[in-house]
Amino acid sequence: AKDVDVGTLYQALLYTGNASNSRAITTKFDPDVMWIKQRNAAKAWNSYSKIQGIGSTSNYLDFSKDDEIEPVSHSANKGLLATSATSMTVGALDYINGNNLTYVANLFNLGGTQSTNNDGNLTSTIYANAGAGMSHGSYTGEGATKTVGHGLGVVPSFIIVKKTSADADWAVYYGDNTDALAINTQAGTADANFWADTTPSTSVFTVGNNATTGAAADYVFWAYANTEGFIKAGSYTGNGNADGTFIYTGFKPALLIVKRATGTESWFMMDHSRDPDNVVEGVLQMNGTNAESTTDYDALDMVSNGFKMRINNAGFNHAETYVYLAISSNPFKYATAR
Repeated sequence: AKDVDVGTLYQALLYTGNASNSRAITTKFDPDVMWIKQRNAAKAWNSYSKIQGIGSTSNYLDFSKDDEIEPVSHSANKGLLATSATSMTVGALDYINGNNLTYVANLFNLGGTQSTNNDGNLTSTIYANAGAGMSHGSYTGEGATKTVGHGLGVVPSFIIVKKTSADADWAVYYGDNTDALAINTQAGTADANFWADTTPSTSVFTVGNNATTGAAADYVFWAYANTEGFIKAGSYTGNGNADGTFIYTGFKPALLIVKRATGTESWFMMDHSRDPDNVVEGVLQMNGTNAESTTDYDALDMVSNGFKMRINNAGFNHAETYVYLAISSNPFKYATAR
């Protein structure tokens, strides 16, 4: 097994745009997945990946919408042009590189190698970093209950699925095989046939015959597995108190996504690069285009072994159930091969 520093797997990269149509921005690694959001104005998320396609035409998805995948042609302002071991190259598209606009890019290293996975009865094309507990892939549904290989080698605890060939909600598996959440809405968890009432295995997850995850259409997915020192997905119950609930992850989060499951509330994203000090105030909504909020929430503390709520707020800490995905900031080490 090879030990790898967590710092080479996830990065919350901050930069200010300059409207260059071919700008190389320094990164810690060659990213396979890139989630980019303008911070100081209301602009949509741009979720790119090598699976979706970058280069002469780059294809993005927006967390806040149910839209199909959108191409950025490069006749004028360009999108995401290329990546390397030390940089990502962006064009002048104002969603990712407008002049004097501020951005955060959440970058994920999934190993840099694309492969075909035949573990399921649907073939998937994936980038998988099994030791880190992260994979991203694509598949084509058949309008029937089918299985999709995720490439992790362990049971995923959090899965995101998005139809790319037509409009559909973003589907989120968070550990309940009968229910699901949708990133593009504020809605609470709902009974759905997204997972055919089947818990993922160490090799596959199941999609039901429905438009959101299993129609005769094209899809992409992101899968995350609880990985000691690096990834933790789960749920907690708030206490409705400014001396709020503590959630143990075993590490200090670098990226934290929180959603109230038992009611209508936004998806909130926080990271240690935008807001390195406690109390964490820098909040982005995944289900909206809003600029970053730095005054509306004194939400939580990120500490060495988890996070603690510091607010009595329906989005974070009422006496309700919440789901979360946390990814580490600390240079803990772990095996990247089995």
